[in-house]
Amino acid sequence: MSITSVNPKDLKFIIYARKSTEGEDRQMASLPDQLDIAKQIVAKNNYKVVKIFQEAASASKCNNRPKFDQMVRMIEQGKANGIICWQTNRLARNPKENGIIQQLLIEGRLKLIHTNDRVYRPEDNTIVFGVEASMATQYSIDLSKNVTRGVRSKNKHGHCTGVAPQGYLNKRDNDNQPTIEIDPERFYVLQRIFKLYLTGNYSVPDLLSILNDDYHFTTLKRKQRGGKPLTLGGLHGILENPFYMGKIRDMEDKNIFHEGTWKPMITEDEYWRVRRLKSKYAEDHNLRPTTLVKSARYELKGLLSCASCGCAIIGEHHDRPLADGTFAEHMYYKCAKKSPYRKCNMHGTISEEEAFRQIDAILDHYTLHPLLYQWAMEILDKIRKKELLERYDIAKIKNASMDDCEKQLHELVSMRTRGIIDDELFTRESKHIQSLMEDIRRSTEDNEERRRKWYEVIGKTLNTLTSLKEKFDLADNIGERRGVLLSIGPKATLRQVNIDELENPIVVPQKSAKALTTKLIEVKPYKWIEIIDEGKRKIEQELFKNSLSGALTKNSPILRGSNSLKSHLYKLWSGRLDSNQRPHGPKPCALPTVLRPVVCIILQFP
Repeated sequence: MSITSVNPKDLKFIIYARKSTEGEDRQMASLPDQLDIAKQIVAKNNYKVVKIFQEAASASKCNNRPKFDQMVRMIEQGKANGIICWQTNRLARNPKENGIIQQLLIEGRLKLIHTNDRVYRPEDNTIVFGVEASMATQYSIDLSKNVTRGVRSKNKHGHCTGVAPQGYLNKRDNDNQPTIEIDPERFYVLQRIFKLYLTGNYSVPDLLSILNDDYHFTTLKRKQRGGKPLTLGGLHGILENPFYMGKIRDMEDKNIFHEGTWKPMITEDEYWRVRRLKSKYAEDHNLRPTTLVKSARYELKGLLSCASCGCAIIGEHHDRPLADGTFAEHMYYKCAKKSPYRKCNMHGTISEEEAFRQIDAILDHYTLHPLLYQWAMEILDKIRKKELLERYDIAKIKNASMDDCEKQLHELVSMRTRGIIDDELFTRESKHIQSLMEDIRRSTEDNEERRRKWYEVIGKTLNTLTSLKEKFDLADNIGERRGVLLSIGPKATLRQVNIDELENPIVVPQKSAKALTTKLIEVKPYKWIEIIDEGKRKIEQELFKNSLSGALTKNSPILRGSNSLKSHLYKLWSGRLDSNQRPHGPKPCALPTVLRPVVCIILQFP
């Protein structure tokens, strides 16, 4: 029997109805309406129905509908060969399941799809079904984007985009727009719980006992959940939820809060006091600490290490109550003292203000003037261009050496073939030649890699040194700040020193009248940074001569047309190079030569 001669009355149909959401209070009339129309189609055409499937699930995701999968299995097994549905978009809204239905049609196992407005058969042009299926998929994609954009827009404007927490109710105003109102049965009870917790005399389990035993508190009853006593985890969530201070977190950046449109239960200051009390309780009882999502918190945490034991320097905060009832927050940093192998000799802390002051002094010390950066890049570019020619000559020499080794190895093989040498001599000499070839190859690769990178390394280092403090202040995270300090040296440490033993440090720590020791932040610079720093200081003495501000002014000699001074300083900065591009003089790393030794050191640096 051909496909075209199939009588629809002889087919075995499945009625499939689907709504897009699982909520009982949404699209309530969708499934009954779809089933009524399907039954009308059956009665009008006298179809035979073997199964009726209905489910509430989204079709935009694959493998999300068990009834759909069961229907496909019945068609593949030959238990059914026709489908009745409202529209083809009820069957699928994703390419994979659209392809399954379309493939069943092409193979002839699915002989008929009858919708509200048309019929699809295997002999029909599959372009129509494919276009309609693609339109359904695109509709699902566009709908998702529009919904997400709308939710984010509401979030930015401080509107609640989900179910209101305990103490509040989701309502609609006179214009049928969603709004948030207080729940008179629970709002004031929870407000009382916040006030009790702020006294510091109650723990969270104590408050839960008061809620459930004294107030007989139950959560708001909804369709499928609620109407039960509050759990310990639920109470923790309430105490940590910024919704109760009248704000909502940004969906993209959790550190940003938007002002809400509902009545707050507590003030913003009270909310952060609650968070601090919870964190202090966790620290006192050795529990997992509560993270305070607040801007500019522990800005230097993890940036330094202890010079005594090598552990990380961590942050801690202290609150000092003020006369007006608020709290002044003070940030300090100390050694974590977690090393099981080394005893830490550091005691006490360093304040965040003092730490920032010392770091700023270090950054100012190594900051490079923009004019010196400009000269440096001009000089390095000249060195690089000349080394390109040198590299070509070196490569020719190494290629010649490699060709010579290959020639020797070929002759050695020829001598062994003719029996002039024995196996032992052949093995020993061939290993020696192959070892030479490997050394040449490895040397070529290492030199090429280092010579290729030196210009980028020095250029990036000099660029960072030009605006150290600005890059450090503008860094968005601790990793970027660590990168700024790493451009100076491999490690920044915090060391405890005796006040009387300070030996000309870059930054002088603040001294207390009674303290015998103090904390000092140190960064051990790289060798090339030491050379650059020493050179730039001698040059800057001439560059900023007669300038009280330590900067170029209109009266600076170099800006008044003193070409001889500019040429002199340029030579001090670049150094006089001989024909082999090596610094002139017996001490190649000594000043006035500056930049060329830096190149040499970086080429040798692993």
